[in-house]
Amino acid sequence: MKTVLRACSSGNPVFKENRGKHTERPNKLSRDVWTKVEEHWAKFPSKQSHYSRGHTERKYFENPDLNVKKMFIAFQQYYFDSTGKTLTMKYSTYHRYFRENSPYCFRQPRTDVCDFCTESKTLLDINPNDPRKTTYRLHLAKLEKYKTLKQEYLAKVKGNTMQDDTLVIQFDYGQNLPIPKLNVTSQFYKRLLWLNVFNVHCHNDSASTFYCFPECDAKKNANSVCSFVYHFTCEKMKSYKNIKNIIFLSDAAGGQNKNITVLRFCSWLSQITKVKVTHMFPVRGHSYCQCDRNFGLYGTLLKRLESIETVEDYLTIIKSARNSPSPFQVLMAAHLVEDWSTALEPLFHKVPKSKRSKFSKQKYVILTFPTTGALAVSASYNAIFEPFIFSVGFGMKSKEELYLKKPARPGLKESKKNYVLSLLKFLKPENAESLKGLLEYTTVPEEDIGSESEKSGESENDV
Repeated sequence: MKTVLRACSSGNPVFKENRGKHTERPNKLSRDVWTKVEEHWAKFPSKQSHYSRGHTERKYFENPDLNVKKMFIAFQQYYFDSTGKTLTMKYSTYHRYFRENSPYCFRQPRTDVCDFCTESKTLLDINPNDPRKTTYRLHLAKLEKYKTLKQEYLAKVKGNTMQDDTLVIQFDYGQNLPIPKLNVTSQFYKRLLWLNVFNVHCHNDSASTFYCFPECDAKKNANSVCSFVYHFTCEKMKSYKNIKNIIFLSDAAGGQNKNITVLRFCSWLSQITKVKVTHMFPVRGHSYCQCDRNFGLYGTLLKRLESIETVEDYLTIIKSARNSPSPFQVLMAAHLVEDWSTALEPLFHKVPKSKRSKFSKQKYVILTFPTTGALAVSASYNAIFEPFIFSVGFGMKSKEELYLKKPARPGLKESKKNYVLSLLKFLKPENAESLKGLLEYTTVPEEDIGSESEKSGESENDV
């Protein structure tokens, strides 16, 4: 480095400071490299979360096996293919840039973590007298009342005898599983074929059934929920002969559990079986349930496996995830899905009626369906019910008289099907043939399929 001398007004020489001003930084990365990094991120299939779009625009990678290390390894090859040069960047540098600048995440937000509780705790830690304090206390009191009421329901069936007059059934959809699951870089750039998993759990005897179906065979919506819950409930009522009450527990997902189709189904079920049905929803943000524990049992096994090539492999793993008190029952269940939405519509009012108030389903946390076809709802866990008229007239058609039809198969877009088929070269020949058979007759024109949220039924039948 050269030091420059100049004279001051007194004539004495003054040294000019040049430290840190050199341009000899051989390891400095140019802006073009970071542009390539961001281009590479965009090549991985991603989507916004269904649960927090109003709070963040962050996107989540669809492939559950993707992580920063795998992305860095893939980027090294991508950079060489694009520029013909070898990447000199260290992994720690890549990881820091991803952490500080990336609009992407690898995991969906944990919906069982209450945003309101987290935010309230933060505010009260800063200021114990924050105005949020009263609202937060009411929220916790509501949560405690929900837990108490749920424990009362569970206590009714704790004896586990066939003479019980109450069935307590909990149900929920789990995380979609990719078909196939491969540890190859090529899959990270592909849109995935998903295996949908629906769990129904009986608290009377801890029996639990998983209803599985690929996304090309049926939709993840209210019709599938009603079909699987009906199948499970009928099987349980064959064992429990004296049932007078059925209690359903589920989260409040609008497109699946808390919609007009499920309301009609519960009312229809109570009238056909002559059994009182109650459907209770949790406090928002506190929906963790037994089904989540069941998902966790086989989820632990799946994490240990780098490759799962067929649907049958998934079914075997789920079935083996529990031995006590009984193994999980696992069914391929697309053939069970029926169009309850269309069949039940003529039998009920479009919206439950009352002379005193307007029906607004989203605010109710307990819904009771007497065998008379009426509807009683409560906006609190204190069980203060308000009556509504729901059925159009007296009498109710049996399942055979409903003439339930099979809904149309949703199929796959041609582009997505081609993505999946491009992975066949990584599979064993017999597994590749199995996957090809699964995708046969599934293609539909691009314009005939709506958005991903419409395909999954997230907005359908929402009240």
